[in-house]
Amino acid sequence: MLFSIVTVVLNARFDIEKTINSIRNQSFYDYEYLIIDGGSTDGTLEYIKSKALDDSRISYISEKDNGIYNAMNKGILMAKGKYILFMGAGDTFYHENVLSKVAKFSGADIIYGYGFYSSGEDCGKRVGYKMNKIDILLDRCVAHQATYVKTDIMKKYGFDEQYATYADQDFLIHMYKIKKSFCYINEPLCYYDGNGFSSLEENRKKYLDDHLRILKCYYPALFFLRLCGRKVLGIISTIKQARKPNNK
Repeated sequence: MLFSIVTVVLNARFDIEKTINSIRNQSFYDYEYLIIDGGSTDGTLEYIKSKALDDSRISYISEKDNGIYNAMNKGILMAKGKYILFMGAGDTFYHENVLSKVAKFSGADIIYGYGFYSSGEDCGKRVGYKMNKIDILLDRCVAHQATYVKTDIMKKYGFDEQYATYADQDFLIHMYKIKKSFCYINEPLCYYDGNGFSSLEENRKKYLDDHLRILKCYYPALFFLRLCGRKVLGIISTIKQARKPNNK
């Protein structure tokens, strides 16, 4: 089959319903859908089971995991399609012909487009940029919900679980560094649920730290520029605070 679509979920009964419906409404049928449940107790698992009985393309497991990327790595091991796509619970396709569109570009190691936030404080804004050094430096990420990677490459490298909030971008930056072929589709391919894992405030802080560590690993010069930029912004912020009328 051409596509393996993987969703990692924990206690998101109504979000997973949106995602499953979006996937099943695709006009392209050559895919499998793998759901990695972390041991839901809110009715999510029962809903998944009912949908799996209706559609033989849906498979699932339900067990404790060691974080979102650990669960994603389980999905990678299960995948049988030529390309693998990760969609979070609540994420949906931009339209019903997305898989048909992407199928026309099969051949590249990584096929990707962009998307839009469907909820959260950034609702309506674009998510996802082209992969290049400038956007890597500025932390303008590729949208993994709009990114299709050859499954054999994912099985070889997987997600580095030391990056608790940024392992998907670590993987893509690594692939860019070692010159895997990227094919950019300049079209929206997904809607991204802005209330998910990466929107949590504690994860945003970890995300910034992970980004610096990854830059240091793959692009030391960019790491230095980013670090200097942070320090300059910190100095500017301190000066502005000192100049406020209430400060003496």
